[in-house]
Amino acid sequence: MSGAAVAALAFVAPSGSAHATDYKFHVSCQSRNFVVQWSTGTIDPGKEYLRVITGTKNPNCGVTDYDSHRDGNLPVDRYSDWNGVIQGLPPVRLICAIFHC
Repeated sequence: MSGAAVAALAFVAPSGSAHATDYKFHVSCQSRNFVVQWSTGTIDPGKEYLRVITGTKNPNCGVTDYDSHRDGNLPVDRYSDWNGVIQGLPPVRLICAIFHC
């Protein structure tokens, strides 16, 4: 990745989780049920945006709010820190493909 691209990503997505928020969603697919957990940092796109991204990453699957009684024993796909959140966002993955992140 070029130095300019690294600097741009560092500016847009600072590391650290001083203001982290966790969002969890139940994902129901034909082949499996699981939980997706997003741990945001200081940049928080919001619950509804992350719900849409979760649905985009898992086409033909239902995405609902997490329920600890129903979902407590399900496997969890975690996206945490700025790099994990970036890798989970499809538009950013396209940019990373271009800049070879």
